[in-house]
Formats: sequence, structure tokens, C-alpha cells
Amino acid sequence: AGDEPMCTLLAESIVGREIEAAYGALASMLAAKKISLELHAYLAMLLAGTNRPPLLAILEHELFRGRRRDTIIEALHIRTTPEQAAILKRWDERE
Repeated sequence: AGDEPMCTLLAESIVGREIEAAYGALASMLAAKKISLELHAYLAMLLAGTNRPPLLAILEHELFRGRRRDTIIEALHIRTTPEQAAILKRWDERE
């Protein structure tokens, strides 16, 4: 989509400046139905790379919600921290 470069810039700004009030916008971007697989993967990597609990919570919510799980799991495996390992463990233990 034509607005994906703007979404990328916005997400990088929110994460880079730690604008917690805008974390909901990141969740909305990640959950958007019209988001490309490439942007979804990039956002997942961006959020996982921070290892910030509120951003990891967004990833965990999306993981359990059910869309594009592989992309999120891949992002959490890049540099797995104890917090990210806990999310993956909860995922593996689900019914």
C-alpha cells in the first residue's frame, strides 16, 4: 500500500522516541488487515528488538489473536530474551 512507508516512519519514531501514548497506534498497525506481510514482519522485528514489556505485550496479543503467527514467532526468536522466551513458552503450552 502507498501509505506503508509512512507507517514505517511513524512506527520507527514511536519506538525510537519511546512515545508510550502512541503504542496503541503500533498495535493498530500490526493488527491492520491491509498491512503487507513485509511491513508486518518489519513491525514485529522492530517491537521485539526493543524488549520493552508494553511492546512485547502487543506482539503476544497478536500472536494469540491468530494472524500471521509465524512472523511474530520469527521476530521473537531473533534475539530471544527471557521475556520473549516466556511468550514463546506460553505459546507452546497453549491448548
